Amino acid sequence: MANGVTANSMRVNVKAPDLGAFPLDHYSECKSQVEAYYRCLKSNDYVTPLCRDQMREYLQCRMDRGLMKPADLDGFGIPKTEFVPTRQHRIDLKQQWLRQKMNQVTVVWEENYRRDDLQVPDGYEREKGGGDGGGGGDPKPVGEKVNT
Repeated sequence: MANGVTANSMRVNVKAPDLGAFPLDHYSECKSQVEAYYRCLKSNDYVTPLCRDQMREYLQCRMDRGLMKPADLDGFGIPKTEFVPTRQHRIDLKQQWLRQKMNQVTVVWEENYRRDDLQVPDGYEREKGGGDGGGGGDPKPVGEKVNT
């Protein structure tokens, strides 16, 4: 008591973080959503953008059960676009190249295809429902995602 402050006179108001780091999910109320997210990660070689829907379901579960402050899911910055891995991106580029060449495959098509290929190591974003699902249109990249 050298400075005149006692333990009883010091009060600390503790407040939980806004985004719900607490309370913890002690009763495993959202365990199925967590397991679905981990299964998704494992089946997609741990490429997290491919599991955005499971991430949204988990956050919604936490909000529904009062484990975090209710908020709009758009505020978390999770894109609503579809992430296309590089493998699919290359397939899309090949199909686009073949359509441009009117399906005239020549001996040098592979060299031209490689020359026209984009440098996108992990993938790109496109509007959901895009791709070669019978629409006939080219996929429209929203923005490229590049590992640095």
